[in-house]
Amino acid sequence: MAAARDVILRDHSRIDALVLSAGLNSPQRAWVDQSLATFDDIVQTNLTAAVRVVDASLPQLREHAGQVVVVSSYSGWQFSPGAGVAYSASKTALSSVCRTLNAQEAGSGVRACHLCPGDVDTDFLAMRPSVPDAEARGRMLTADDIARAALFVLDSPPHVRIDELVISPVSQH
Repeated sequence: MAAARDVILRDHSRIDALVLSAGLNSPQRAWVDQSLATFDDIVQTNLTAAVRVVDASLPQLREHAGQVVVVSSYSGWQFSPGAGVAYSASKTALSSVCRTLNAQEAGSGVRACHLCPGDVDTDFLAMRPSVPDAEARGRMLTADDIARAALFVLDSPPHVRIDELVISPVSQH
């Protein structure tokens, strides 16, 4: 992460915003069929990687009163038993990452948003035990919808903090 940060600083001279949107899940989502190796991979991708990026970037974010948008999940906002043990735990924990950033870094103007999208039609759906068909995908959010939500947060005035934003398709249960 430090090397990536250094390349960004070399090429752009500053870091004033992060949009963290990595995600991993597995079709094996129940206690009975999950493996601990897969559990670790999911937590490393969904939670630990986000913390590592924030940690590497925090001095720059402090200097520029930066923003962090953590693209989490509807499952990080509301318990969704079908999302899986590792996925639910890691995405829920992202809320605490954002809340602690907001509580501890407010004095430097750093703001964090826990962005919780519902069903989104992306390749990520291939990680579901049952992949939705074209009709179901047609009712879902798009990657563009999520990008627009992230831009809404990033475009907010410096005195405004959007702690959490839940965006879902009308058909989401």
